[in-house]
Amino acid sequence: MGKRKVEAELISALDRLKSGQPRDPLLAKRAAQGRLRINPMTVAREARRSRTLIGSDKCPYPTVRELILQASGRHAKQVKKPDVVLMLRSKISELQMEVAKARTIIASQRIAMEALSGAALSDSPGRN
Repeated sequence: MGKRKVEAELISALDRLKSGQPRDPLLAKRAAQGRLRINPMTVAREARRSRTLIGSDKCPYPTVRELILQASGRHAKQVKKPDVVLMLRSKISELQMEVAKARTIIASQRIAMEALSGAALSDSPGRN
């Protein structure tokens, strides 16, 4: 069975759950009771597929997983503010090191150019 067909089945199952009309008997019962939740487990059950296809961050169908998490009001990667701050500080540090390296290269190239232009001027005819 093709990957596109499985993905289509999962998305179709998600759509049925969103509309509150699942085909699975247990999920239909939960929908009737107002207790139906949309999550990777219920989508997999509705599609009659394994939960491992959409159950983790590194699953075979990450776009379907993201759609499921959005439908449930969550996102795949909920990052906390302190983590973002640490990540950004690390990135700033890396960029500052790159700038320092670039400045060093520019300075050495400038010295080399000045040395070459000085040698060219002293070797040019007409200057004695």
